[in-house]
Amino acid sequence: MIPEKNVFLTTGYGDELCFWQPGSGTQPVGTIRTGEKIFYSDYQNGIFLAGCSQEKIIFSDVRSNFNARSTLDSTDLGKGSQLNTVKLNPSGTQCGFGSIDGRVNIAEIRVSPNGEYTMKTNITFKANKQDLGHNTILYPVNTVDFNRRNDKWALTGGSDGHMYTWDYGVKNKIRSFSFG
Repeated sequence: MIPEKNVFLTTGYGDELCFWQPGSGTQPVGTIRTGEKIFYSDYQNGIFLAGCSQEKIIFSDVRSNFNARSTLDSTDLGKGSQLNTVKLNPSGTQCGFGSIDGRVNIAEIRVSPNGEYTMKTNITFKANKQDLGHNTILYPVNTVDFNRRNDKWALTGGSDGHMYTWDYGVKNKIRSFSFG
């Protein structure tokens, strides 16, 4: 739900982001065609973030105009890293991405005066992994989330059955929790 506009968002595996007002009937009040399949999405403080195929990222500032958007071609996860999750921090100033090959990217969101979105990578790292001597097994990262009190802390959860708390400001793993 977007309280500022009294609308809610829907996405699917198609290429449309639809904005609906309660009681408006069967037609959305706004749509954005992305040209890409939307696999994951998040919303915080007027900013909509969509993770699409081929590592494409779409930002949309839904506070001003339903059609305002920026499309970025990469998340700096690495070539061929398929997105598995996207997340905005509570203030909407940073975003996190997780991939099926165990990588996480945390980036600062920047908005130019003309409304174009860009990202500046803070850190990219292998998050959910198991070291076996000379080999490393990377597990899909299923979730990335941010700490509401400390904007340099993040949490990852993966298919290895572990959640990790990270201080990505100093590139340090703080704690791990087993849930598998």
